[in-house]
Amino acid sequence: MAIFHLSHKAISRGQGQSIVAAAAYQSRGRIRDERSGQVKDYTRKAEQELLFSGVYAPKNAPEWARDRGALWNAAERAEDEHNRTSSRVAITGQHIEIALPNELTAEQNRYAVQDFIRENFTRHGYAVDLNIHGPDRDGDQRNIHAHLLITMRTLNEKGFSPVKLQMDRTELSKWVTHWRQGWAKTANRHLERHGHEARIDHRSLEAQGIDREASQHLGPTAAKMEREGKASERGNENRATDTRNRRRWERLGELHRELSQVNGQIATEQARSAQAYSMEDAQNPTVGWWKAARARAAMHTPTPTQAHAQAAGPRPSPTQATAQRATPPPTPTLSPTEALEKLAQARKAARALREREEQQRREREERQPGRSIADDWLDAMLNKKDGPR
Repeated sequence: MAIFHLSHKAISRGQGQSIVAAAAYQSRGRIRDERSGQVKDYTRKAEQELLFSGVYAPKNAPEWARDRGALWNAAERAEDEHNRTSSRVAITGQHIEIALPNELTAEQNRYAVQDFIRENFTRHGYAVDLNIHGPDRDGDQRNIHAHLLITMRTLNEKGFSPVKLQMDRTELSKWVTHWRQGWAKTANRHLERHGHEARIDHRSLEAQGIDREASQHLGPTAAKMEREGKASERGNENRATDTRNRRRWERLGELHRELSQVNGQIATEQARSAQAYSMEDAQNPTVGWWKAARARAAMHTPTPTQAHAQAAGPRPSPTQATAQRATPPPTPTLSPTEALEKLAQARKAARALREREEQQRREREERQPGRSIADDWLDAMLNKKDGPR
């Protein structure tokens, strides 16, 4: 099934990183770094197959912006020219990694990523270096992913802009959330276009209302260790998470079964109570049936079903009722907390019903022969003393 993964990190000189080296590595290519004079050669890097590689630039960008080596060497020069005060620790690019839906073909995934790049970056003046990698040779063959290297400055016909967008952590978090939402929207649109029911969601499990603990992304190092049969720290944490999730769902199943049993006991007690009322009225027909019905209604509060029916208003017509039965509402899935609360309420209702039955039994034993519940109620109403007016 399709999964959502979009991670972001900055390429920073302050961390000893080079955007030229990153571009050569992701493209499995060979680029000369004009700033350091070194040649970054990753042509023999073949752990993951390179499925596609391309550079996307705004429409009004110069032609050299579509050449990988020229683009990133120009980005390095722009930092030296326009950011002299902090060029030694400047952020020269952004790296976004995206997991691609395995339901789509390689070509369909490429079109989906191209739409995402156009809608979120090139349309706003930024250039993007795209590389799509296949899975590791011995890894999960569904692990097809894309690497996006994005310029920090916008491009026009004159080259890179001297002004760079400055973002603090809060502002960057908002942009990353925007990109995550944008990729989910784009991927779902392409999944629907090609007839797939699978969908991805950028929100957290808690925001989606899913009572499950999320696992961690292994990453290349931990994934390689797991493939070689070696336990990694993240792998151990994911296995512990799977165990906790399995126990949570087993406990939830137990709660649902216990709740079903309590509801069955309540229904049985209600049916027994109704039968006892019928027998009582049949043995002592001293008042009219309507008085007995009024007495029972006055002595007992309406059930949840009756209260719901009263609040719902008039009953629907036969045609409306048939349509409602044809399209029943979906049964909501209860979380363990909600199931516990509902179980406690059901137990409380069952206990109150048993206490009421016991009280009625004692009253029947103490009642004079030949008298019914309705007689007791009428006597109580006639003998009631009015308070001060």
